[in-house]
Amino acid sequence: AFRDSAGKYLTLIGSTATMKSKNATVGKDELFVVEESYPQVGFQAFNGKYASVKQGVDLYANQSELEEKETFQLEFVSEKKWRIRTYQGKLWTIAPSNGGIKGSAGDKDPNSVFEMDYLEDGTVTLKGSNDQFVTSKKLGLVSATSEKVGTEERFHLVLVNRPLIVFKCDFGFIGTRSGRVECNFVNYEAFTLESAPEGHYFVKVTNGDYWKVAESNKAIELGSGGEPQKFILEFKSGHKLYIKAPNGCYLRGEQNGLIRADTEDITTAIVWQF
Repeated sequence: AFRDSAGKYLTLIGSTATMKSKNATVGKDELFVVEESYPQVGFQAFNGKYASVKQGVDLYANQSELEEKETFQLEFVSEKKWRIRTYQGKLWTIAPSNGGIKGSAGDKDPNSVFEMDYLEDGTVTLKGSNDQFVTSKKLGLVSATSEKVGTEERFHLVLVNRPLIVFKCDFGFIGTRSGRVECNFVNYEAFTLESAPEGHYFVKVTNGDYWKVAESNKAIELGSGGEPQKFILEFKSGHKLYIKAPNGCYLRGEQNGLIRADTEDITTAIVWQF
């Protein structure tokens, strides 16, 4: 239940379920379930088009704009395993006839789990339950019918539902201090994610400066001049990710607050909650 400063609880009113602070006691209309906010993304294929269910349940990479029918929810299952949900609440699955991807499955469909791997350039591959890679054909049809990874099996992820983002590690929240980006703050700082070409991101702070990698010690600092540097977000669960810097190294947090882009090793030091 959510209570305002006057002691009234947020409730649902009328047939339109308008939300308003009204009652001083808690009943069923004042109860809410807090759910995990899964990443919602667009899948951009090799042709620059977004995968979409605009045509129905069949998936085609043929849309230039990233809107509701091109937005999919990533739901973590286990290491590298994900379910992908459409705006209508259905999951991606594999058609048994031709391997085509359809947004029509229920939660118990065994073919609705995909293995997602990140490549060095920040693109992802998806492998279906049939052990075939998801590919985008020249006319846009998306299917799990490829035995190897080439250009048509690579997709860029574009994060939709985190225009502002907060990062946290074992040592605290990421924040800024004296032109540096550090990771041992008690209080959070929200950063603006700006989409860059090919599924990369610029990370901006409130004063308009952007994250960048220092040439001298690979520490993350703030820069205001020139082209912002591009970072890659690699999702590892519903609330954890790795951040890859332009130099190809992962961001690593230290107990003293310093963040360096200086490792390719996969350790707990490169895990960030978001």
